[in-house]
Amino acid sequence: MNYSNQARVPMAKYSVLGGVPPFGRGEGPCGFRKRFSTSDVKDVRIEDKGWRDSRGVSRRAAQIVINTTLKPLNFGSMLTEERRRFIAGAAKKELVRG
Repeated sequence: MNYSNQARVPMAKYSVLGGVPPFGRGEGPCGFRKRFSTSDVKDVRIEDKGWRDSRGVSRRAAQIVINTTLKPLNFGSMLTEERRRFIAGAAKKELVRG
């Protein structure tokens, strides 16, 4: 028998349609979608957070944060640094006005 393994990669995607982008995270039907108005977006940035795990070991993780008037949307922690910067820059260019 021949078996093949395919890695499942978490992904984040967004598109802007009529000022209300459906933001999705996950794979296929497993994930979530969040709709928000582009006029509600205040800022897009990369945030680096640090914490200690249950063994007391210091950990760090970076993620993209879209600040809206309601609540922040966090994603992109599984992306490489280069892709995270690209996605954050593209999102900021499209979503932040003024």
